[in-house]
Amino acid sequence: MFRMTFNTEKPAVTPLHDLPDLVDDWPTDDWKYADVHFVYPRTNDLVRKVIDATPITGRFKRVLIDVKVQDLEPKICSCLPGWHLDGAPPHPDREPDHHHLFVMNGPLTEFIAEPVVCETDLSFSKQDFANILRQIPRDVKVMTIAPNAVNTFTSYDFHRGVYATAPCRRLLIRLTETNTVLANNKPRRPSRGARKEVGMITDKTLIDWGFEPGEWFGVAIAEANNALKAGMDHCDIYELVKGMEPPPVEELPYRPEALPFA
Repeated sequence: MFRMTFNTEKPAVTPLHDLPDLVDDWPTDDWKYADVHFVYPRTNDLVRKVIDATPITGRFKRVLIDVKVQDLEPKICSCLPGWHLDGAPPHPDREPDHHHLFVMNGPLTEFIAEPVVCETDLSFSKQDFANILRQIPRDVKVMTIAPNAVNTFTSYDFHRGVYATAPCRRLLIRLTETNTVLANNKPRRPSRGARKEVGMITDKTLIDWGFEPGEWFGVAIAEANNALKAGMDHCDIYELVKGMEPPPVEELPYRPEALPFA
């Protein structure tokens, strides 16, 4: 096992000034890991202003961009409600992806605000990631990103989405400097938020949260609802369920011929 330190520094902030009004000029397309040079002439003035202000290091092969417009309502989360990492999994032998995040007019992403040391086998498989999440203290310090500014972090920095408290149209722009993630220059339809908060937690809830159904669902749903009754919020319940998720089943290699009996 390897001891890895996450969130060693808080996101660096690059303020933006004189931002254009978005009343009638929202980006018409969403993008996910698109080449920034491809998107630049195909988007609006605000996105171009954010791109121009982003402190690109120039040390990576590609600069990709996400643009996401979300019409959010109360109890809809802007992205995954549990702690997660962006980009390629971190590894001590390579420079981590650099991300530059801008959020306007909606819930602000939360980051862990202190260094957290976790043991990992460096595979970042479902099992390994669940083990890492179990090591994050429940009382870990948390901060929100700066609004209307570029917040720079790396693939070593855990963060999570936040639920909307009022109807809003939220804009997210993220530039990613990477040597591993490939460009996808196909526009996407505008989204409405990734995760919806619910009352009682059911199998549908876990499926909506991205978990694969299985026999473990029964125990996980019972534990999740007990936590809900005890007052735990959905972000922490997501992490609780993530820690209960079983490791993927290892498939045996196919053998065209039968093995001899011993």
